[in-house]
Amino acid sequence: MNRLTQDQLQQFNQDGYLVVEGILDPEEDIKILEEEYSAVLDREAKRLQSEGKQTASGDSMSFLERFTCMILEGNLTHQALDICLPPKFEEDTPMHMGPAVFNHILRNPRILDVIEQLLGPEIYSNAVQHIRVKPPQRTVPVEMQNPLLSATGWHQDLGVIDPEADKSEVISVWVAVTEATVENGCLVVIPGSHKGELVPHCPDGEKHGNHQPSTIPDKFLDKGKSRPLPIPQGATIFFQKTLMHSALANESDTVRWSFDLRYNPVGQPNGRSWYPGFVARSRENPDSELRDAIKWKEMWVQARSRMVQTGVAGRPFTRWSPDHPGCA
Repeated sequence: MNRLTQDQLQQFNQDGYLVVEGILDPEEDIKILEEEYSAVLDREAKRLQSEGKQTASGDSMSFLERFTCMILEGNLTHQALDICLPPKFEEDTPMHMGPAVFNHILRNPRILDVIEQLLGPEIYSNAVQHIRVKPPQRTVPVEMQNPLLSATGWHQDLGVIDPEADKSEVISVWVAVTEATVENGCLVVIPGSHKGELVPHCPDGEKHGNHQPSTIPDKFLDKGKSRPLPIPQGATIFFQKTLMHSALANESDTVRWSFDLRYNPVGQPNGRSWYPGFVARSRENPDSELRDAIKWKEMWVQARSRMVQTGVAGRPFTRWSPDHPGCA
């Protein structure tokens, strides 16, 4: 295990975040992820062609180039690549639960090594998680823009999970599969803001497909202290659940690819108990760890069906209504 220094631990506690480089290995992790997601695009292309629709050829394109073309053609939704379900979904809502994501992202030992030093050795993979593949924003039609595909407004991660997790030690993990720069839409944080309370998150008035973002009103933000966090490919940002953060628009000519994940100690409420999380690491009871990617996928398929049947599908992710006093 690569040990965090005292300075790193102090920064995490003082500023609410920590950048650790070299988490994803270009060959061991990133290449395998690209291959898995390229196969997803191949599958989607075959499905579209069987329906008589033409789509981007993969012969001379990278995964990211092909993804962008298929999105802008209107032939692919971001949800087909995501590792979680949207606020509203059906029995056949697509999601991607592949072994590369399971083994090289969610159970990546270098991620878990850092989490262990921040939370302890009993680690639960909280199923509030997403892939974000963001094309240049100027190429994305307004009606297609949402926080997973374009800029992300100011928020605290605690604001989009249930109050049951208010006292849980939830840590967010933002993983850069490609380099994240100011130009292509890196994360922006307000250092030290995690020491404050959870503030209201208000609907921004725009509904993009299945997402209606809720953001922190300006009166609760000290934007003058905000700090962009450009990081190299393979680096990761670990941050606390009440840290105020956002993501810039992608103003570059390339695609930005990242994952965001959540972890908390085993036994603590995770904030979306209806989603299928799992024990990612346990020094006390190693047999309790989930190591089977197929089982993980089955858990999501079963949960999706159960949530539709019990009416949980469609449950809002925000605690505040538009007429909340904090939104006035």
